Amino acid sequence: MNKKINPTVGNDSAVAKMLKEQVKHWEEEIRRQVDQMCPETTKENDMVNNPVHYQSMVKDLNIDAITCMRAAYGDEDVKAFCLCNAFKYLFRCYSKGGNEDIQKAIWNLNKYLELDK
Repeated sequence: MNKKINPTVGNDSAVAKMLKEQVKHWEEEIRRQVDQMCPETTKENDMVNNPVHYQSMVKDLNIDAITCMRAAYGDEDVKAFCLCNAFKYLFRCYSKGGNEDIQKAIWNLNKYLELDK
């Protein structure tokens, strides 16, 4: 007789506990890196300077996409991203976002200059 194996992991299993501990460790490491790199990060919903949809999907970490990109790829790659992103916003500003896209392009250029120091 073939028995079916239940692949689900209960909340009290050793694997679940290990995974929770690992996630906690990652969250602490991300918080540490953010504190070092960008202590001024805020949760305000400013569509140009700090849009909510680019903030962390990890609840309550208060980390934006640029900060995660800096941690993952380094400042040189993020600088290149900022230049390309600025180009994108200027390229589309007349057909999509208007002045807000121009402000986003300026934000990306300012971020480039900030990282280039």
